[in-house]
Amino acid sequence: MLGGRIKNVLVESKDIASQLLKSLGNSSERITFVPLREIDTNNCVNKEHIAHIDRLTEGGAKLAIDLIDYDPKFEKAMMFFFGNTFVCDTTEIALRVIKYKP
Repeated sequence: MLGGRIKNVLVESKDIASQLLKSLGNSSERITFVPLREIDTNNCVNKEHIAHIDRLTEGGAKLAIDLIDYDPKFEKAMMFFFGNTFVCDTTEIALRVIKYKP
């Protein structure tokens, strides 16, 4: 569900991300730090598209963010990680969502 974002690490700010990068040195592992204060949620699925997908799938596709509980202080992070991800009841429904072009 998270795809390439599975190795992202949420941090409070760019300063903390910078400190962590320095402390890791030349680590060969790829890690992406996501500063909570810098997250932009403007690229998440808009309400019109969500409504269209709901009608298209007859309620068989839900946004992942609507299916999880989280502390409201992390809403921007949850939108960043789960705001474009749909969980579908069947493969057929998933294919309808994939083929949907806004």
